[in-house]
Amino acid sequence: MVTWREGIRTGKVDQGHIRHACTTDGGATWSTPRSLAQATSEAMWHYVIPYQAGGSIYAFPGRTPPESSSGLPVTLVAKRSTDEGHTWHGHAIAVPQNIANLVVAGRPLRLADGTYAIPFRSSGQRSRVLRSSGESRTGCRAQLRTRSSPAWSGAA
Repeated sequence: MVTWREGIRTGKVDQGHIRHACTTDGGATWSTPRSLAQATSEAMWHYVIPYQAGGSIYAFPGRTPPESSSGLPVTLVAKRSTDEGHTWHGHAIAVPQNIANLVVAGRPLRLADGTYAIPFRSSGQRSRVLRSSGESRTGCRAQLRTRSSPAWSGAA
């Protein structure tokens, strides 16, 4: 599966629809592009990082208001597909509310203890890592951890 943001309005930065296409033959042929997150009068979409865990694909797109010209502010949401990306549904995710414009910056990494580390970036901060609390095996209940935090146990 490949995902991309499709810009739709002149003068807008980092926003539009999120599309995806799938291949079952190593990239020789691709499906018709499908919508993962459709831009509407209520929301435009920023970046997206897909992640496969078991029989599900998770996507972490950033939602931004359509009146924004800069793509900010960004609200992180999660979507889940259980049918190889044919359909997508909202998926509950709890992220720290004190981080402005949090955007997932890389694929989640499942750690040996079953928790997840998710790299992110945000307004006015260096890149950091969210780490799931372990209460959910899908990495959806997150706590902020940095490399200097005593609770940090992930890779650099």
